[in-house]
Amino acid sequence: MKSYATGLLVLFIAVVVSACGGVDAPDQAPRSTDQPAITGAPAGFNTDDVAFANAMITSYEQSTELTDLVSERSTDPNLVALAADIDAAQRPNLEMVKVFLVQWNADSDTSPDQSTQGNPVAGVIDDATMARLKSLRGPEFDALWLPSMIEHQQGAAATAEAETAHGANVDAVATARQLVGSYQAQIARMQQALAGH
Repeated sequence: MKSYATGLLVLFIAVVVSACGGVDAPDQAPRSTDQPAITGAPAGFNTDDVAFANAMITSYEQSTELTDLVSERSTDPNLVALAADIDAAQRPNLEMVKVFLVQWNADSDTSPDQSTQGNPVAGVIDDATMARLKSLRGPEFDALWLPSMIEHQQGAAATAEAETAHGANVDAVATARQLVGSYQAQIARMQQALAGH
């Protein structure tokens, strides 16, 4: 019985000593919390991620312009519905990639002449085609809009595929992977619509 009590006493002393030894720990803790959780540039992203986000913003903004034209110029209700579906699917993604840039403290570069600065955004429709689309209505508009939008979404899909291959940020890569499937489904619908015209 005496040995049992002695054992308990030794255990108690060990606990007290270890607790007392921890008294100095708070002096050290503030030193570690003085530093931000992420030091320097936020971890987990690279220049490919930033390029992807900027390219997607440029792509989404033109895509919105393209889909807005359909309700004003097309007489095909199926095409109007398709354009509305594309626009609805892309608006949340536009906001998401903008958030990525804010999280990474990276600048958004969506200047009008971005495509002439050596890094053209894949699929972006040239000014002449955009001007022609704005001048057309009815079946003539549809005949130009469908292949133009298919080309646009193929370029966006290629940009997303490049991000899945070279991006470092897990959220951006996951978003890109999801976008590839979404673009492929949209392209298939537009190709089917084009075949019916």
